[in-house]
Amino acid sequence: MSSEAPPSLITLPPKVLQKITRFLPQQSLINLATTNYEFYHPCLVQLYSKIVISQFAPLRLRETKVSHRREVDFQDGSRSVIYGFENSLKEELNMKMIHARLLVLIQSLQVNPDLIGYVKEVHVLGDDFTEEIVSAVQDLANKLSHLETFYIDNEKIRSRVNLSHLNLKEVVADDVKEIADSVERLLVGNNCKIDNISSVAPKLTELILPFEWEKYWKWVRNNVFPSKVFFPNLQKFRLVFNPSAFDDNINLIQLLQWHNIKELEIVCPLPNNNASEYIFDCFDAVPSQLPKLRKLSIIQGSIFPTHEINESYDLTMFNFINTYIETLSYLSIKHSVPQLGNFSDGFEGNYHRRYELYTTILPKLITKSSKSTSRFVLDLSNLLHTFTCYEQYMNTVMWNGCKCEYCNVYLEKVDHFLFQHKYFDEESQRYKDMNASHLLAAIASQLSKRFIPLSSLLTQTSQLSFPIWKCLWDFHSVQNSNRFKCLNKLTVDEGEYDEGDQPDAEEVAICDVNKDLFSRIPKAISHYVNDIIQEILNLHRGNAEARFDEQDFHFLKDGGDFDDFDHKGDLKKVLINGFVYNIDSELNGTHFYENVYDE
Repeated sequence: MSSEAPPSLITLPPKVLQKITRFLPQQSLINLATTNYEFYHPCLVQLYSKIVISQFAPLRLRETKVSHRREVDFQDGSRSVIYGFENSLKEELNMKMIHARLLVLIQSLQVNPDLIGYVKEVHVLGDDFTEEIVSAVQDLANKLSHLETFYIDNEKIRSRVNLSHLNLKEVVADDVKEIADSVERLLVGNNCKIDNISSVAPKLTELILPFEWEKYWKWVRNNVFPSKVFFPNLQKFRLVFNPSAFDDNINLIQLLQWHNIKELEIVCPLPNNNASEYIFDCFDAVPSQLPKLRKLSIIQGSIFPTHEINESYDLTMFNFINTYIETLSYLSIKHSVPQLGNFSDGFEGNYHRRYELYTTILPKLITKSSKSTSRFVLDLSNLLHTFTCYEQYMNTVMWNGCKCEYCNVYLEKVDHFLFQHKYFDEESQRYKDMNASHLLAAIASQLSKRFIPLSSLLTQTSQLSFPIWKCLWDFHSVQNSNRFKCLNKLTVDEGEYDEGDQPDAEEVAICDVNKDLFSRIPKAISHYVNDIIQEILNLHRGNAEARFDEQDFHFLKDGGDFDDFDHKGDLKKVLINGFVYNIDSELNGTHFYENVYDE
């Protein structure tokens, strides 16, 4: 028998150990660094290389036992995060904790200057930081020297932090006239004109312009079109279609060397006229040969107000995806959705048509990817929010959905909230009774904040490079609208009135439904999302107790051709509206899925 000692981490070559540490979450890196001096340096290199200062805490795995290995997800180890409390219900305390942790980070850099050289990227994510935190961010920037990225997502915060002393490879251009020759990745914020864009364009590998089409095309017309600036080496690009001047789309497309593009984000606003034809022409204008394309993100740039327009858009988009799917390993689709749901034609039949598009047609497309046999990732960032626009089926989800013990408790609480609140209708400028679509849309909107937001200069193709965020909602505040109004009695107990005649409800004190309850809601909502995943993977066995007339005979719709369903398990990860699913196969080939954070 061999007397050799079993291999250990200490005996591994430094390069191998460094690669292993990339998979460790933040706390595990800290723990390992304190166990042995051999681990100290490689762990600190990983811990300090990519830092995020976040308004929200990252979602962490609940268990790390061997029995939970299917749920292991390395996304929360992608970066070290400076955040506040994990479950703080008071924003003031949360900000104080973020500030305190920032000061500790700055102190550690002062005590051990070697750590400064480890820092390669810093990201500041969030909109509501205090003056103390912004000042500390400036102090941190002053301590750093050789790093590639110092990204601040919020424009107002960017304007208060001076980064001019840093020689960055990635910059956000706001109020500047020129950018340094060292810049390789240009993100354009609140900027009108860069005087030296012609000279730096050949060096750029990434160009991300604003998400809003008006800002996008104003910058293009001021900077690109006058001198016909050509970008020969772009590998990552955001293309926002002009919804009113088709020739502008063509002219810009001709100024790129498309064969080098590896990551592409396309934003499609609602055209002014002939929406279906215009959208088709825009997608058709993109070159059909993109041999290096690996990541594709497609976003609705504005709200498409009816199911009919959305379905036409989806079909055109799927045809476009089909052109490039063979080389893709990552696909992201995101819609712009009415904040409180409800399509005027959101009938149950239309819901089923839309549902089938994303659970049957799209998975079939993905099977054509040459990358799908290993690690294809599907990101449907706000699909649940899209489905909440169909009121009839949201009633089914609310009152005839999951009947497990957990959902019986928390869906009942959501149900009670629904009948004790009203929403503000912008059109009539009055408070009205809420329906299931309104409330579930508001919940889905909050869950989607776990991911990179629509308007960020970080594209959707960067989603896996950041943790999933733990966003909480107070159940009352509504973005860009009035809060939900609490009532002193249930709406079903009020008298009956004709539309427009109902008197305004009296304002009462805010009820006790808050962030604490919302932290329990994702698990209940995920049980509905589980059904979507089962359909995508063809694991849904149907309802054995359903009457004959209630059964869905999908094979009749599909012409009986179900052979390719055996390959639906080629997906390795699916992200849906804030939920993350790992997907794999048993030894016998049976597919399984695991809800990473919310089950």
